[in-house]
Amino acid sequence: MTKVLACYSDSHIVFLDRHFLPSLPATASVELFHMDQVCETGAYTDARWCDMASRLLEIKGHAITFGTAPFFVSDVDARFYDHINIDLGTMLDTTGADLLMQDDGAGGMCSGSFFVKPSKRVAQVFFDAINLLPKHNGHDQPALNEALANHPEVKATKLPSRYWSQGATTGKVWNPGDPVDPPNDIVVHQANWCIGIENKLSLLDEVRRTVEARR
Repeated sequence: MTKVLACYSDSHIVFLDRHFLPSLPATASVELFHMDQVCETGAYTDARWCDMASRLLEIKGHAITFGTAPFFVSDVDARFYDHINIDLGTMLDTTGADLLMQDDGAGGMCSGSFFVKPSKRVAQVFFDAINLLPKHNGHDQPALNEALANHPEVKATKLPSRYWSQGATTGKVWNPGDPVDPPNDIVVHQANWCIGIENKLSLLDEVRRTVEARR
């Protein structure tokens, strides 16, 4: 059974209830961390988002420091469509990677969806990313990617496209009415490249309808 680590604040309970928890595979166990609502809207780049991003990276860093077995990390604006543990362990072994991270397209590696082999060495990347947040205006994605570049001893490899974010293929922020084209073998969808809770819910709903119609 694969452990899934996820953090949420009150603004994101709707994601837990509508998509994340109902779709979590039976082969996964979940460890949830409730966070204070320091960013009032819970929307990317809004006031005090930097504080929220800092806390997210801190929680992930501590979990990676003290973890005893590989585990999956996911933001809660996500929906699962298949078992996540079928190939993750094999990919770690065959790639020799410390981190298997969702492709975020132009954003590089995704800080919100990844499989990790825990160690203090890998955790340091996440703690270093906290110090880089002000440089990147509170954006955790570029902060973590810079921290990874500063630690070449930590190997990060991109997950295949079945661990999917629509922005990885379009490179554009999604808005309601825009088309979606998830891969047929999709395992998990994270609603990246989409700003605002209502828009993210619309994106998750639209991808779900598309996947179900194809199946």
